[in-house]
Amino acid sequence: MNKKVPRIFKAIYDYKGDGYSDLSFNEGDILTQISHENDFWFFGSLNEKVGLVPFELVVELKPDLMITKYQKQIKEIKAQLNTMTDLIQECNKSITVITKEMNSTQIEIHNLQNENKKLKETGSLQLKKNLNSCCVICLENTRSQVIVPCGHSCLCEECAKYFKRKRVCPICRKKITKILTINPYYYKDFFNRIKN
Repeated sequence: MNKKVPRIFKAIYDYKGDGYSDLSFNEGDILTQISHENDFWFFGSLNEKVGLVPFELVVELKPDLMITKYQKQIKEIKAQLNTMTDLIQECNKSITVITKEMNSTQIEIHNLQNENKKLKETGSLQLKKNLNSCCVICLENTRSQVIVPCGHSCLCEECAKYFKRKRVCPICRKKITKILTINPYYYKDFFNRIKN
């Protein structure tokens, strides 16, 4: 003998029963029909409590309609999952591209830092070289004059004319007896000779 499937109802309103014969429930509660009383009431259960339930406050949840509804919900959830999976894959691709770009940028930064360091070292040497060979007054022309007796080679030919009149070395402020023209590459040898 086939067992009769109980009818299931969903409350569409809140209902406060009298506590004796009526069953209290809230909107959205699921009620099971135990027996049919009349066209207005049925005897139902909720959370192990039983009582009369008015038909006008509930709607029947038919199994085939519920199955269709749940199948539709499952289909929608699957579509959302597929969309989320696609988004995750896109994000992973973006992360991979960004990681490669970051690694490439870090390598480029490292190379630029090394190049900058080399340029600073080269520039510093070049600056020292330029400062050692430029006139200390105009900072443009090459040093070509030696001051006697102090031996400072710090002036170009143009600036030496002015210091012949001033008669003091711009480096040590010693009195100038004479200014000699000399090739700066032979300055050390020359100065050693005039000292001896």
